[in-house]
Amino acid sequence: MGIGCSWLAYLLWNKGMNTVPANVSGLLISLEPVIGVIMAVLILGEHLSTMSAMGITVVIASTFCRRYADTCEQQTQKGRLKTVSDGLK
Repeated sequence: MGIGCSWLAYLLWNKGMNTVPANVSGLLISLEPVIGVIMAVLILGEHLSTMSAMGITVVIASTFCRRYADTCEQQTQKGRLKTVSDGLK
């Protein structure tokens, strides 16, 4: 039963990773331990230490910062492409 559950979880995870862009996949992989800790607290009743809470905060903050940087970079590139194409007309 353990092998089947583990195998199915990895199969679904890999199929999901194939459907998203590489940058989103990297962000999701960095959140995997955070989700594991949160699930352990919610389901198993584990105690969340101050150090673990600070680590979760850092990982989530860095994920949001990276996603924001990607969004800004894409908007900048679109703006540059638009400016270049307007100049060629």
